[in-house]
Amino acid sequence: MSSFIRLVCHTSELQPYTARRLFNALKADVSQESMTLVAVWILGEFGDTIMAAPHSIGDNDQHEVSIDLALTLLVCVTEPLTSSRSPPLKC
Repeated sequence: MSSFIRLVCHTSELQPYTARRLFNALKADVSQESMTLVAVWILGEFGDTIMAAPHSIGDNDQHEVSIDLALTLLVCVTEPLTSSRSPPLKC
């Protein structure tokens, strides 16, 4: 995990791409603990890169991320994990 985080931190081109991908991954599934930890850290550091305007990452993903949506996602992630949370997050 630390090598991946270090790579993203030192490669500015990867920061918005990785933040967007991990944001979308968290919306779909928060059950992967390592991915969730990395995603929360990356979004804390580089989440602003996906807040300002839509960015295309190559697969028609051009949706703007609102602060409300990001906060809702982080609240869902920080709640205790239960089996009832396995379906995708409804944001």
